[in-house]
Amino acid sequence: MSMRLERMIQLRINEFSTSSLIADNDYLKRAMASKQFDLSLEIRRLERELNLSQKEASDALNISLDRFKRYEAGDKRIPEDRYQKVIDELSDLRDDRDGVFN
Repeated sequence: MSMRLERMIQLRINEFSTSSLIADNDYLKRAMASKQFDLSLEIRRLERELNLSQKEASDALNISLDRFKRYEAGDKRIPEDRYQKVIDELSDLRDDRDGVFN
């Protein structure tokens, strides 16, 4: 992931509202203001923390790679509770790994 993209992901929506990149793009503003977008950031954070590729994460969650990518993208068609389930499962995986290494 490019450094510019990584920086954009880390910024909050209110910081983006002044950016010339999306200042006039209502679709992006709505997408980034969604709960799913915030949850997708947490999924990506856990994926990085666990040092998993997208394929490894999807395998660990027992879901297709395409479906996992939809979670990462913040697909608003996926209910929030399903995002939370993915976050919980990745958190459990992290906790299990921590228990093994500590």
